[in-house]
Amino acid sequence: MASTYVQVNPVADSTPGFSYGRQGSVSSGTYLQIDGVPSNLSGRIVPFETAELYKIFVVTSDDATFDLDIQKRSGMTFTTIYTANIVGQRVSTFAVEDVEFVLGDEICVVVSSGTANNIVVGLIIKGN
Repeated sequence: MASTYVQVNPVADSTPGFSYGRQGSVSSGTYLQIDGVPSNLSGRIVPFETAELYKIFVVTSDDATFDLDIQKRSGMTFTTIYTANIVGQRVSTFAVEDVEFVLGDEICVVVSSGTANNIVVGLIIKGN
């Protein structure tokens, strides 16, 4: 009797997500940190062969208006791949489409305009 195999291609995600943050007043041009290191010096590495940015969540200690750029780093070149606009809010979430990554992409997050206090940002990335 012949065996039948079903191949399953599971899709994993980075839940609870890649996390970035910065304590205190954070102004335009400031990169958020990962475990105390600015993400422009050492960003998060995408661990999937192919992946996409699925959601972004942002929390600050009080209502704020600012923009966040999600960037890919290649050597010393930083390319903005998505900009999240936060307007007078403390908590925000964004569904994202058409932002793709490959294994080894390095991701950084920078406040590109405005100011906010005590920022925490999470990126949910799905891939396989």
